[in-house]
Amino acid sequence: MFGRLTGRESGQPTLFIGNFDFEHRLADDGWNAPAALIRRNAELSLAWLCAARSGDWLWQPDGSAIEVIGGESPDQWSIGRTVRDWRMIEVPVVLEPWGWSRSWHGEASSRHGVPKPPSWEVVRLVNGRDYRALLEQNLFADSPGTPVIVSDAAELGTVFGELGTDLGWVVKSRWGMSGRQQRRGCGMPDERVRAWMVERIRREGAVVVEPWLQIVAEGGAQWLLPAEGEPVWLGLTELEVDPRGQPRGCWTAAKPGSLWTDDWQAETREATRRVARRVQADGYFGPLGIDVALTGEDGAELRLRPLQDLNARWTMGRLALEGSRWLYEGEVGLLWLDAADPVATNFAGHLIHEKALTSCGNSERQTIVGPRFLAIEKQVSACRPR
Repeated sequence: MFGRLTGRESGQPTLFIGNFDFEHRLADDGWNAPAALIRRNAELSLAWLCAARSGDWLWQPDGSAIEVIGGESPDQWSIGRTVRDWRMIEVPVVLEPWGWSRSWHGEASSRHGVPKPPSWEVVRLVNGRDYRALLEQNLFADSPGTPVIVSDAAELGTVFGELGTDLGWVVKSRWGMSGRQQRRGCGMPDERVRAWMVERIRREGAVVVEPWLQIVAEGGAQWLLPAEGEPVWLGLTELEVDPRGQPRGCWTAAKPGSLWTDDWQAETREATRRVARRVQADGYFGPLGIDVALTGEDGAELRLRPLQDLNARWTMGRLALEGSRWLYEGEVGLLWLDAADPVATNFAGHLIHEKALTSCGNSERQTIVGPRFLAIEKQVSACRPR
């Protein structure tokens, strides 16, 4: 159903690149990742298992020797390969990074036979939170949580004064990963937060200020933007959060009992189609994830926020969709981030695949890779013979 990658059409294998620090490099191209983050990226790169097929490669710059198991169906598994120095791959490959940082953009642009990516300047533009804020202002003026772009530190007092003393807020840097590079508060910001905002404006040119919303459900509208032709709708994935509101995983579709009814999903698809077309018109093509939310105070009517964030790159929601190929018809899967009880993995050798099934019930967990990262939990409506 998915697998809509350039290399699939060309017949070339794909090199999946886990540059999950992508947004850091948009803000500062010379940023040096600490050793712990490099190692974490290596672990996270196993999530590409959801999209990889037999013959594809995973880039492992720290030299981790991991055999990755993937497959076309729950009963068919195939072997992928990892590589430390991807230039040693002797056959032509298609580069598929998490996001087009300047360095990987240069590699793809200069390598013969590799499909050319969108302009790096366009990638940097459309991933900016100020770009997303302008789109939300222009396309969805009545949307809850309409943001304000602040490019002059002298305007901060006025902006927060207009928000009011009792209203919560969130301030986001121009570039940043979900839930990071931001500050939250209520009323006027203290000196520490103000200093952070002033520094961000100095370094990046702007911050984005939004009112804090009562969010009751979050999701990701997954699109694929071709270089030519209409944007392709892939589906809606639902975010799973902990009691603090921090992401724990992503469902392959609306979870059982979800607030994302068919009507809300249809409205989300049509609203985010407008966003996808605008981003495509501005020169970007490739994977696009649009964070969306249902908001509402206790007892209030639900409202859709169709553009909470914009990710012109791969997302965990997109990987969850790709991982749905392991599910049978009618099943919904949960792609865990930092699974609580993952399968043990030996980084010096083979990946262990473990499948733990309930004898009869409505839930089963199929742990695919680790450590402490990736599992698929399947929700099944009835017992099936095994």
